[in-house]
Amino acid sequence: MIKPAYHRHCHITHTGSLYTFENFRDFLRTSEDIDQLQTRTTETVDINKLIGLDMYICPFALHNMVGHTIISFSFSDGKKICLSVEAEIKLHRQYSLLH
Repeated sequence: MIKPAYHRHCHITHTGSLYTFENFRDFLRTSEDIDQLQTRTTETVDINKLIGLDMYICPFALHNMVGHTIISFSFSDGKKICLSVEAEIKLHRQYSLLH
């Protein structure tokens, strides 16, 4: 079975205060509709320029469960990196947000 492109994970390395995100998904909204252009890119940020951190929890619409946890990092040079922390729920396995 071929997995969709979103299953390719981002890889992060760092040297000193510079963090490099390889295979980072980048989206460009092409209209007010759902249309989005997705690319893969490499981004480097300087952690010493971090000025803000926000965390968002987006529930699934019809369930009382966490759908996505998003952590957004803002930097003084205008860069912003958003990371989605996701868990795949598998059938016939116990699942807990705490474990």
